[in-house]
Amino acid sequence: FIIQLHMAKNQIQTALDTALQVLTMLGVHLEKEPPQLTLESCYQLPEMTAPDKLAAMRMLNFAISPAYTVAPELFPQIVFTMVNLSVKYGNSSVSAYSYSNYGSLTNAIFGNTDVGYKMGLLAVCLLDKFAAKELKAKVLTANNVTITHWKKPARDTIAPLLEAMQSGLEMGDFEYVGIAAMHYGSYTFWLGEALDSVAEKLSKY
Repeated sequence: FIIQLHMAKNQIQTALDTALQVLTMLGVHLEKEPPQLTLESCYQLPEMTAPDKLAAMRMLNFAISPAYTVAPELFPQIVFTMVNLSVKYGNSSVSAYSYSNYGSLTNAIFGNTDVGYKMGLLAVCLLDKFAAKELKAKVLTANNVTITHWKKPARDTIAPLLEAMQSGLEMGDFEYVGIAAMHYGSYTFWLGEALDSVAEKLSKY
């Protein structure tokens, strides 16, 4: 909660520093190289049960947003670490968000849109498996802002972004409500909708 408080107060560097300090206490160091994995093995992983690893996954989850903002060079390392922990110790609900972000990196850095898209599908499967409502806004936003349009028409992102907004409002994830709303507006505009119509829709948010 302290990290979330720092984020809410726009103390982004402090939020990141706090998360990294806790990770050090848990004996977790950021991975600089992509994890070795196959999609098939990720689907079949057991459930993560080790309390210290679950705590580390939660800290890494909290570290993603501040790292993306103030230390983007750490963003891939955080994602690599989350995926690596999942591969070694099993999937948790937070693994869903890590696979979404790894899918984004797979598309943008490694240029493998097929694997990136499938990682996004894996993330949604884990959302359902763990009934992880608190992560739904994050996963749907990550998927439909950075993954879906590489394989499907951009129009297919609109309904999931609206769903992400609704879920975020229900769960109190206002950060991702805002991110989903921002991209919902830009995608609607890029799809050719009239400016007046786009402005009217966005005014609701």
